[in-house]
Amino acid sequence: MKRNGFKMAVLFLAALMLLSMAACSGKVASLKEFAESEEMQSQRKVLQDQVDGLVEIDITGEDNRLIYTFTFLQNLGNTSGMSDAFKEMVKELELQKEEIFASLKSAVEVDDPVIVMKFIDVNGKEVFFQEFDSQN
Repeated sequence: MKRNGFKMAVLFLAALMLLSMAACSGKVASLKEFAESEEMQSQRKVLQDQVDGLVEIDITGEDNRLIYTFTFLQNLGNTSGMSDAFKEMVKELELQKEEIFASLKSAVEVDDPVIVMKFIDVNGKEVFFQEFDSQN
């Protein structure tokens, strides 16, 4: 679990960095356009380079959802207990949620955005899934 803990810490930092970059670009009409923007993809690539070989990072937009998918590129071994570890990390994200949604709303013309974080193991199995909305 120590090895997995290190990998999760790296992913958590990557997720936090990507979420905090949410409003760096000008205002766009949709989350799809925002996710595909040159600035967001450039920032994703910089972050991807920092975790190269560990995870594949993808950012997509669908309707009112901005989706961050982190796919592990290495076998995680026993994943029991990882969900609890991710839940602890989510508590840290909750502390910055208000700022993240304020900046996202200033960058995209969407009323009720939802941020989705998905963590997928090397075999395609979902290890953790969390949705954040500005209401809760």
